[in-house]
Amino acid sequence: MRLASGAVFTGIVLACILISEYTLIALMAFFMFVLHHEFLKALYKKATPFAYIASLVISLSALVAVFIYSKTGTGNLLLSIPLLLFFAFPFLYILKNRQSGTTGLAVLMLSVIYFAIPLAMAVHIGFTEIPYAYSEYSGFKLMLVFVLIWSYDSFAYLTGCSIGRTKLMPAVSPKKSVEGVIGGTLLTIALALAGTFITEQISITDALVLPILVCVFGTAGDLFASWLKRSVDIKDFGNIMPGHGGMLDRLDSFLFVMPWAWAYFQFV
Repeated sequence: MRLASGAVFTGIVLACILISEYTLIALMAFFMFVLHHEFLKALYKKATPFAYIASLVISLSALVAVFIYSKTGTGNLLLSIPLLLFFAFPFLYILKNRQSGTTGLAVLMLSVIYFAIPLAMAVHIGFTEIPYAYSEYSGFKLMLVFVLIWSYDSFAYLTGCSIGRTKLMPAVSPKKSVEGVIGGTLLTIALALAGTFITEQISITDALVLPILVCVFGTAGDLFASWLKRSVDIKDFGNIMPGHGGMLDRLDSFLFVMPWAWAYFQFV
């Protein structure tokens, strides 16, 4: 069941990335909706419909603004709308929840930061910028990041099960081992280097730097999600994917890796 659901998920994600920018934005919007639902259900069970919808609207507005900017090369003012909504949200929240504490507001604002920024960056990575012209959609770089994350997760799991002895952070994630992290990183680098012989779109620098970013920040994202689950005493964020748990359980590494992958593609 775990292998079957994982294969279906992988196929859907890769298809949405490769078909067009419109299937990509639809996929990211779906991710945004499910992630917000799982996150608030776990950490803020008393969220009012207004709070839930408002936080989701802010996140989706960021997604749409970045999509329009990436596709047309214009619409800079649109990028300010999510920021303005984000900073107006605390005031509106207080008006609607005058007797509520600060925890709910903190969780809602964290949900916007946690999901909107990485998913909007994923949309932007899908476009290849061309001087003096609108951006073209490719999706290859985004697909590469996904493949490296999945490869690292698989390699780290297999290595950890085989030779893992030294626990990385047992209080947060008892099953994660130092050997698994090292083995997963080395095997992912080897896979990326093999990719340089298959396509010229992967450089030697990509093959060395991206797996390290995936290792460091993917592991951090996994540990952060585990820490959140332990703080509210749950095993999984949901059950949308049999054998894997919720969408947040599946995308926890991706959410932390994406800002760093975006920075790498922009500046390196």
